[in-house]
Amino acid sequence: MLAKIAGRYKATAGCQTALSSEEDVHCRYFPPEHISESKLLYDVDAAIRDVQSRNKGAIRVVVDDLFALDSRFPLLASRDNFVAALFELFRQRQVVSLVLDSVEVGEEKNPVEKSVPAGMADHVFVLRHITFQNRSCKAFSVLKLAEFVEPSIFWEISRDDVHARLKADASRFQFFKKLLSGHPEPVKITLSLYADSSDSPQHRNLELQRLILTSTFGQHIEVKLCHPQDYVLLQQTVGHAGLPVLGDCHIISVDEIWLEDLLRQELLVGFPHGTADPGEQPAHWDTINYVTAAHDLACERMLDCHPQRHHYAIPDRQNCGIIAYYPALVDQSFFVNAPVPQPGRRAPDWGQLIDLQNRYIESHCERHGFSSEYAPHNYLKMDAAFVKSQIQGPPVGGAFTFSMENRECCVSFLLELVLTQLTRRETLVTKERRLDPCLIGRWQMGLRTLFELLSPWDICRLADSWFRSSNDEPACLYSRQWFTSWGAIGTLCHGLEVLEFPKRTPPVSGTWYLAMLKGSSAIRAGKALIRRLTDPESELHRFNYGIAMPVNRDWYLDSQSLALVPTLPYAEALSAQADAIERVRRQQGFGKASFCEMLRKQRAVFHRTTISGYSNKVSPRLMGMIVKGARMLKKLRWNRDRAGSFPEAQLASIVAATFDELEQFPVES
Repeated sequence: MLAKIAGRYKATAGCQTALSSEEDVHCRYFPPEHISESKLLYDVDAAIRDVQSRNKGAIRVVVDDLFALDSRFPLLASRDNFVAALFELFRQRQVVSLVLDSVEVGEEKNPVEKSVPAGMADHVFVLRHITFQNRSCKAFSVLKLAEFVEPSIFWEISRDDVHARLKADASRFQFFKKLLSGHPEPVKITLSLYADSSDSPQHRNLELQRLILTSTFGQHIEVKLCHPQDYVLLQQTVGHAGLPVLGDCHIISVDEIWLEDLLRQELLVGFPHGTADPGEQPAHWDTINYVTAAHDLACERMLDCHPQRHHYAIPDRQNCGIIAYYPALVDQSFFVNAPVPQPGRRAPDWGQLIDLQNRYIESHCERHGFSSEYAPHNYLKMDAAFVKSQIQGPPVGGAFTFSMENRECCVSFLLELVLTQLTRRETLVTKERRLDPCLIGRWQMGLRTLFELLSPWDICRLADSWFRSSNDEPACLYSRQWFTSWGAIGTLCHGLEVLEFPKRTPPVSGTWYLAMLKGSSAIRAGKALIRRLTDPESELHRFNYGIAMPVNRDWYLDSQSLALVPTLPYAEALSAQADAIERVRRQQGFGKASFCEMLRKQRAVFHRTTISGYSNKVSPRLMGMIVKGARMLKKLRWNRDRAGSFPEAQLASIVAATFDELEQFPVES
């Protein structure tokens, strides 16, 4: 009979021969009797010893069904004491046992609480009949595994109507909880996602995602969109106050700067490699195919995690500094002789852009009213009045500007200009992950280039520590943007093009990740949502709408796949970086190659986290240096008319004072 049953299922078909042999399978029937516990226990022990004397192989015992024990043997004084003695007998005889127990419980009760064998067993599996979505289902789960981590998974056991086989579906219940109670409920999920500026392509895309998710989950999912002004508050709340998980699962957007801090504070859930859930492909979490490096860098400096063993954050959006070019302004009389992009879609040299800005300021100074002491307040108002009388479209802000949405936009642009000043043998960061103090002169040149590129209004804005959203960005012929802010401005400036930086200027990386806060219980539901939000098939759509550059390296390596879309910026540099990261992964077991050292020497893309203490020590000081320099130029009125020589001595003292402050910080291990 057992062999016949085994033949019906694929998993047990190979056991038919063994089960049909009387030497391997022994069925012992204990008829109902009025006997004591000791007599019944003696009979079971005698049956085991009899089989062991004839069979030198492994002995496994199946007990079916303990629920009927009282009705078959009414003289048992205590069923629970007998079960405890039975389990001890199995251990003494070194027998592996499978005990089946049926428990009748009321609604919203856990069946395991009523089962004594479940409390004593090493491994506990539960099969529960529940009503799910108006039909009866069989839910199977693993409740306890001795010396192992129990998977928080429920399988629906059903019969395949085509092949008449049992099948287990792990995706059926992944967004539900309280299954053992018999009354499943949807899990409560919170997503705190970064949406760029209001009405940006990324914001509209996430609003659509929110509409779809809420229509699917109803009140059980909440999507909180964080804008640049809100993101800092989220960081402070999570990092310093220890934000508790909201609901059963909390997914957050993480930039590459914040990622290392979260890992250091052990605030993220780790997804181990090689532990893909049923129905999930291991490639879903394969970071080898990404062009991002922040996760590798962060894990390298953590003693308890490694990118080849755990995923703590999944790349969502690749982002880099780019130059936005607005060809519609070339038709204006002033910009007729402006420098044009170089072959290969590169922006003109910084020197050419400085000359263009100087000519623009010289010819438009009086008309634009640069002499106003309240330029940041009047910036848009005065510009709009000028544009209204000249052209239809966004306000013209000059020849060049850059994104000023937050501190990191300003500091990142400064880093890019300083990197331009370095020779091939110089590196901005030392082996100790400090800014090289021998390069103060390069910093002075980079900071001067920053101010020479800007209009008086931009310098006044920096002097007053004013930031500016992408929605308020004035239209300039050229501007330094993030790829995502280029997409946001492109909704106002139609035809805005994206260019790579001038030659020898590496962009700053600004990758975004999705991670799960530690304390989340609905891990599988969170992983499923992260997979949905990082779907590789949507990368081309997001790129075309200026939402994000792809994180999948295949887009950068295969030119044919992008035949119908504009050329990806920095495709060669990012694909080379992915190759270099992969080489380091292979060498780490032998030569102990370092991700940080590789990126320090590579000039393709600059990662701010290669600098020790960047987010909380270095970046604020560099922003302070920019503000002090802008205030000095405003006070000397150089920003207004740019008459006379540039105040080099004053700028040098500001840079030197900043590096003196940075030298006081200890090096992080």
